[in-house]
Amino acid sequence: MRIVILLAASLWLSVASPLAAQEASAPDARRLALADQYLDLTMGAGMRKFMAGYYEDFYAEAGMPPDQRDWWTLNMTSAMDRALVALSAELREDVAEIYAAEELQALIDLYRSPIGRSIAEKDLQMSIRMQEAMAPHMVTLTTDLLTKYCQQFDCEALADEAAKSGQ
Repeated sequence: MRIVILLAASLWLSVASPLAAQEASAPDARRLALADQYLDLTMGAGMRKFMAGYYEDFYAEAGMPPDQRDWWTLNMTSAMDRALVALSAELREDVAEIYAAEELQALIDLYRSPIGRSIAEKDLQMSIRMQEAMAPHMVTLTTDLLTKYCQQFDCEALADEAAKSGQ
């Protein structure tokens, strides 16, 4: 999930880039090919390996028996892999549209270098920590907004209407 957030933030920040502004036209075959390479480097095999280790550690810390931990690790990693493949396909044109070819090539060169691979691995670790730190804030934010909403609008009437319509 953090990867999605980071990718979205990266995409948003790149909009302000002068090079991205110059290439506002539809992405060409070269940029699409570069987008594929970038997405593979950021959401490919390295991500799968990281996620497998993350899930194994997570389920071990939860005190699961080894057979259940192995089952969850295998199935969550497989499910996440399918989700990442679908996400990459959905983001391909967006990445190619937002990033200039030169920016994509620089990102690819970075992520293929030893320091870039190290940054990518640590970025994944940081993403998980950010998600964990953000979760309680999101609960508070949502609770506060719902409280304010229900002060402004009739939440009981909305709940009754939803119950009547079978939602």
